[in-house]
Amino acid sequence: LQHLGEVGADLRLHGPQVRCRLRAPSLAVEQRLSAGLDALKTRLQSGGLDVRQLEVIVTGQEISVREAGLLNLRHVAVEA
Repeated sequence: LQHLGEVGADLRLHGPQVRCRLRAPSLAVEQRLSAGLDALKTRLQSGGLDVRQLEVIVTGQEISVREAGLLNLRHVAVEA
């Protein structure tokens, strides 16, 4: 965790429902966080939460499409 830099989180809880957006300072950190989203979702669900949204976005610096290749935003949303 110490190598991730400053990671932000927007968390919304409504009863057992949770929506979470993680803000990564770089594309490399976004990729590391995105790789762990499934495990995070599983842990939240095992704690009794209904995960409605879980995503990682890159913030804190301008990233051109040429530098990053294709931007990979991972978004998991479940609506009833």
